[in-house]
Amino acid sequence: MPTSDRSLARESATVQPMRITPQLQPTATLTHSPTASPTPTITQTPEPTQTPTRTPTLTITPVLVLLTDVTALAQYIGPTPTPTLPATPIPSIPAQLIGRIAFLSDMFGQGTRAYVVDADGRNLSLLTHSWPYDQALAREWISPDGRHTVYQAPGDKGIDLFLAPADGRPHQKLTFVGSGEAYDAAWSPNGDRIAFASNQEGPDRIFVVTLENVDDPRPNTQKLTHNDERESCKRPSYSPDGKQIVYYCNVTGMDQIWIMDADGSNQRRLLTVDANCWSPVWIKP
Repeated sequence: MPTSDRSLARESATVQPMRITPQLQPTATLTHSPTASPTPTITQTPEPTQTPTRTPTLTITPVLVLLTDVTALAQYIGPTPTPTLPATPIPSIPAQLIGRIAFLSDMFGQGTRAYVVDADGRNLSLLTHSWPYDQALAREWISPDGRHTVYQAPGDKGIDLFLAPADGRPHQKLTFVGSGEAYDAAWSPNGDRIAFASNQEGPDRIFVVTLENVDDPRPNTQKLTHNDERESCKRPSYSPDGKQIVYYCNVTGMDQIWIMDADGSNQRRLLTVDANCWSPVWIKP
């Protein structure tokens, strides 16, 4: 082989192969265009149709129901009596109750209810609502002219009655019961006497304290009932003319309503019913 050919062959043998490095093309980043939200459709709400309001018809509730009126009484005395509230509050005691005697009783076996009866024991009736009784009872502690109030407070040893002037003057002690208790005070209509109950002698009895002057009372106490040790007489209340006192006593073995003259004479039982009757109040104007 010629020399030139051998040199060319050596050069060819030493030639290094060419390496080709691939060039990576940048990957295109796709950007998503936000999808437009649809525009909400506004729906107009129609105006509500005005419905005319009917004026309710008021139902007049009777103040009382005679116990002899079986049909009317059944609306208030039954297996499940439903009380009916008055349509509007009555600010004063109804005139038809003035001069009558209200009291509590467990007649009909359905708990305590308020009743009224005439002063001669007739026309026994159920009070359809008790508020006239409650209002009449609350007045008993207030003098007829509204200038004084009787209240209970500890005395020397027991619980006595005191007189409180509305104008803030000093209070006056009315009773001196020792270790007993005076309670259930009730003013006379002319304001010169206060009847009350007390156990100062053991059993509960009715007393009356006479006031010479409410501003300077100088009280004088007199006992009206003389029941024995087993008997209890409580809750006196004057008649509108001040001539009689109603109270309750268990002389018969049950609590019953009694009446006596204001001086303690002529004591007699007002009602004859086979039930306990207690806490009477003579309803006054």
